[in-house]
Amino acid sequence: MLHFFPEESQDLQLLDRYPEIKAVFIRFNTPLPSSASEERLFSFATMTNLPKSHKLSDSMFKKRVVLKCNLNYYKK
Repeated sequence: MLHFFPEESQDLQLLDRYPEIKAVFIRFNTPLPSSASEERLFSFATMTNLPKSHKLSDSMFKKRVVLKCNLNYYKK
């Protein structure tokens, strides 16, 4: 890191000289596919498959997902 930060170049090819930093860069700067986060949300929020779920507003849906997350967190 002491050699990486003083580098003046901001070209991504610079990462080839620093494999450890390149691995961290790829791990944390790779975006999710566009639908992955929504699919994860809906698979986690299984209560959306209920017959009454078509009446949920956006804010109520968010609240139910947060409550379910918190419930699962405290169960562990």
